[in-house]
Amino acid sequence: MAAIADEYMSVLLMGDKEATAERWKLSEAEVLPSTYESDGSIYLTLCANSRYTYGTLSTSDYTNYNMDVTWEVPDIRGCIDEVLLDENFMYQVTQGWILAADDPDKEVETYALMWNVIMLEACVRIKQGTYTGTVLVTDYFSFHDNGEGKWLCTRIPEFGKYCSKDSYMIRLSYMDPFSIYSMMQKYGTAMVANELITQEKLDEVLEKRKEAILQNEAE
Repeated sequence: MAAIADEYMSVLLMGDKEATAERWKLSEAEVLPSTYESDGSIYLTLCANSRYTYGTLSTSDYTNYNMDVTWEVPDIRGCIDEVLLDENFMYQVTQGWILAADDPDKEVETYALMWNVIMLEACVRIKQGTYTGTVLVTDYFSFHDNGEGKWLCTRIPEFGKYCSKDSYMIRLSYMDPFSIYSMMQKYGTAMVANELITQEKLDEVLEKRKEAILQNEAE
């Protein structure tokens, strides 16, 4: 039974969404929804730096069996939180976003670009081993003894859909509006000190963001 399960898990650990979709009988969108330019790097980092172990084997009729499996994956969101606390790094990556904050269209674009850089940095830290936090995900395989000496896999875990369930990819870059405001204020102030932006412009974009937050809170 473990050998059959390995056929699925070994493909998953490749970090290739096309191969996973084919082996796990899923669409590519179910494996990895299109969210960011860094999608492929995130998926490869998640899978290639993961490992799995099999647990107990259980049965009630000695014909159908369940085998527990635990998938240990990098805590990418935890690493992103670490990156967000790196003031030197964040000062550099927020500049383009803050400078474009007075243009709604450009701000959306530069904010997305900033988050791509942040997530790629998280991937680098995980690959290099400077961040080692992990998350344990548990599920199970089911097998049926066909009575002819052959095991049939009748259920596979939900691991193939890990990145498409529960808004996983979107949650990687989620920040509440107040935290976004604080980030703009903090690094914008540093930019003023280094004469990269005027205090007047910073105050203007901060005031607009505050008004937007208050308006959304009131609705």
